[in-house]
Amino acid sequence: MTAESTVRPARILIVEDNPTQAEVARLLVAGLGHEAMLVPAAQQALEAARSWRPAVILLDVELPDYDGFELLRRMRAEGIACQVIVVTANASMEAAKDAIRGGAMDYLVKPFRRDRLADLLARALALGAGHSPQDDPDDAPGPRVLVVEDNPTQAAIATSLLRRAGNAVRTVVSAEAALDILADWRPEVMLLDVVLPGMSGLDLLRRLPAERIAVQTILLTAQDSPEGAAEAIRLGAFDYIAKPYDGQRLMVTVRNAMRQVPHRRERFHGFIGASSLMQAVYSTIESVAASRASVFITGESGTGKELAAEAVHRESPRGQGPNPG
Repeated sequence: MTAESTVRPARILIVEDNPTQAEVARLLVAGLGHEAMLVPAAQQALEAARSWRPAVILLDVELPDYDGFELLRRMRAEGIACQVIVVTANASMEAAKDAIRGGAMDYLVKPFRRDRLADLLARALALGAGHSPQDDPDDAPGPRVLVVEDNPTQAAIATSLLRRAGNAVRTVVSAEAALDILADWRPEVMLLDVVLPGMSGLDLLRRLPAERIAVQTILLTAQDSPEGAAEAIRLGAFDYIAKPYDGQRLMVTVRNAMRQVPHRRERFHGFIGASSLMQAVYSTIESVAASRASVFITGESGTGKELAAEAVHRESPRGQGPNPG
C-alpha cells in the first residue's frame, strides 16, 4: 500500500510567491486528493493559518514580506499547531538544518518529485492525527526507548517511528528530566539530542557512569563532524546520527543498539519477570550480594522479601552454605 492511499483528504496551505511553482504545487497536492489554498506572502499565510486551520503548510523560505523562518517563529509564538514542510531551492545540508531548527517537520528541495511530496505529506498528516508522546502508558509492551528532544516535531517523528516498530516510548525535553526517567523506568535505549535547555546531552552522557545508569545511547545532533562523533563515542554513546536523519537509518541504529543490551532474564532465584523493573531488581541483588556488609530488606507483606533474602544469599560468596536468615 502506498503513502498516497493511506491518508485522508486534508487542507494544505501552499505559501509560494512564484506563480508557476505555486500552481505546480497546487496541482500535485490536488492530485494526491487534498484541498489546497495558495498564498504568496508570509503575512497572508499567518492569517490563513489562523482562520483556515490547515493540517500542513508547504512553506517557501524566500517570501516578499518576511521569510519562512520568521513565519515559523510567529506561528509558534501564537500557538498555531500544524505540520510545516519547508520548500527551498537550496539543497545544502545547512538549509536542511535551518529548517529543522526552526520547527519544520522536514524540507523539500525545488523542483521536488510527486512521490517525495506524497511521502512527506503522509508523514505530516500521520503526526498531526497522532497523540502526544506521553499518551501511552508507562507499562506498554516492547523494548523501552527514551527520547530526549526539545524540538516537538523531531520528538514526534522519532516517537512515531519507534512505536510503529513495537517499542514502548517516553519523551522528555531536558537532560535533567531524563535522569529521573532513566533511574525509574530503566529504558534499554536512549535517543539523546546534544543541544538541550540546561544540561547538554554530552553532559548527561558524562553523568551516567556516576549515576550507575546503563543505557545504549544514540546521540542526535545538527553538527555533523568527525570530531563530534569521536567525542560521543569516547563518552560512551553507542552511535551518533546527524539531523535531519533518515527514518530507516534511525531504526537500523536502534535495532543494533538493542542487540547490545544484556539478555533479559525471566527467572532469577525464585523471581519471575522480564520487565525492566525486574531486571533492575536482579541487578541490585547481585550488587549487594558481593558486599560483606549486612543487608536490610524492607517492604510490605507479600512483596517478596524472603525471596530477595534467599537470592542475596545464593548470589553471595557464602551461597553454598546455610542461609543465616
